[in-house]
Amino acid sequence: MGRKKSKSVEEKRKAVKVRPIERKHGGKVTGPYRIMEELIPQHHPELEPAKIILLWRKGWKPDVDRFLQLAHPKKASELDRAIGSTFGDAYDFAVQLNEDAWPGLSDDKKRQIIDHAMCHLAPDLDRDGNQKLDAKERRCWRLRKHPIQEFPEILERYGVEECLGLNATALQAVEDADRPLLKAAEQAAGDFRARPVEALAEANPKITTAQIAKLHLAGLDTLGELAGLMEREATWWHKAVPGIGKDTAAPIEDALVAIRGAS
Repeated sequence: MGRKKSKSVEEKRKAVKVRPIERKHGGKVTGPYRIMEELIPQHHPELEPAKIILLWRKGWKPDVDRFLQLAHPKKASELDRAIGSTFGDAYDFAVQLNEDAWPGLSDDKKRQIIDHAMCHLAPDLDRDGNQKLDAKERRCWRLRKHPIQEFPEILERYGVEECLGLNATALQAVEDADRPLLKAAEQAAGDFRARPVEALAEANPKITTAQIAKLHLAGLDTLGELAGLMEREATWWHKAVPGIGKDTAAPIEDALVAIRGAS
């Protein structure tokens, strides 16, 4: 028979891998919070209204590609916000820092890690560039993706500048593919922008009086205002005009192209 486990032997307990970082210790602001609170007014002023908490995370190991996680930002969920507002500890973002690696890093590297994490945190903006509010008048936030993601060998073969501009080039190519005639018409000379949007119906009989009225309701009274919206929003400009769908948008685009070409 096997030996019975001694009651005096304490069972192994699950390790606690995440714990909050104190903002102050011994009356002084701790290092991670001091760095974050220096960076926000300098480089991330849009985050000044945000409640950001920092936590230590133990046990992160390099993955199969030898990548070691040094920080992990998280946006507060609806559940997090509900619990926080109920128990008085609400937050907008939580950032975990690698507790095992942190002591061996230089001050510059620590600053770089927190600065990078702050770049992921951003206000959620509406079309006018204002921060959205939820039904409880709370500010809305989002997590930004990396605009630059590349392999070292691609950087070496094609150069940093080419890789930095790749996403913008790809977006422009998609927009141009969706609106080839409109792009070509940008080269046409002549001042058409002051003309009223009613000119669209003259150029294309498929455009109805009701559609012209919807453009007016959206604040688009002239061809210049309509062209400006198309330039800003590209393929999805019609989403800013209630009642104008993708099928309806095409004749309007064609009419604007024709007017520009004739100017």
